[in-house]
Amino acid sequence: MKRAAAIFFFTLLPVLLFAQPAQRMFITKQSAHSLGVAGAFTSMADDQSAFDLNPAGISRMAGKRYLGIQGGSVERWKNWSAGATFIDAKTEDPLHWGLKFNSFSFPGVREDHYSLGLSVELFDIFNLGVVHHLTYLGRSVDDWVYSLDVGTMVFMGDHISLGAALSSAVKASDESGFLDREVNGGVSYNDKKFRLGVDYSYGFQSKAKRLKSGIELMLTEHLIFRSGYSYEMDLKKHAYSVGSGVKIGDSFGVDTGWMDFLKSRHFIYLAGMNFWF
Repeated sequence: MKRAAAIFFFTLLPVLLFAQPAQRMFITKQSAHSLGVAGAFTSMADDQSAFDLNPAGISRMAGKRYLGIQGGSVERWKNWSAGATFIDAKTEDPLHWGLKFNSFSFPGVREDHYSLGLSVELFDIFNLGVVHHLTYLGRSVDDWVYSLDVGTMVFMGDHISLGAALSSAVKASDESGFLDREVNGGVSYNDKKFRLGVDYSYGFQSKAKRLKSGIELMLTEHLIFRSGYSYEMDLKKHAYSVGSGVKIGDSFGVDTGWMDFLKSRHFIYLAGMNFWF
């Protein structure tokens, strides 16, 4: 019991120490898990981040049902985010699906995100996914934004995976340019005790280029450490991330993630609980 309490405290430590300022837009695409590796998750996405980083990751849950509950803070405690995700992949059918809801509240800004995702697993080496997003910007009853993301994953042997995704591949009702069409590509090495990922992303409207890398180490049977680095090439901005995870058996886990955007005094923190059944 004392050991479990110590592990749980260690997992929440990033939350207690670093829950401060943040970049609001970046938080919308992250889970606590992916934030810990700086978002370098295009070829590894296997939780609620799949809905935004790579829809093909929904099928990485094959054989299980998943429920994720997450909350976080941006800039200050009264700037909050909260959401939940459900994925049903416990079927012999290669087609899997899931739902995600996230709400974000900041001074003068309110966003509600609703997502429906589908993914298919082909021959155990190839996944294809698509996610439909519906976003309410909170300014009027007609203020809705629609978008469609697509993604794929390819598994090469037991350890190497490739991922590619196109955000806002189809979009509508976006006169303000709220959505940027963005392409992401990544490669990762995956082992039971070690995962390493590298991603590159490019925004067609913003012209933003970002290079991301992250590492995940299983320190013990229950405790996981994560760290990552992100570099915005056009703006020459650096960001570092750290995260931790506790996994109890095959049914429950707790993740935390914190990211520091250097020189801008912006921070993001997220914490989430995961259930597999």
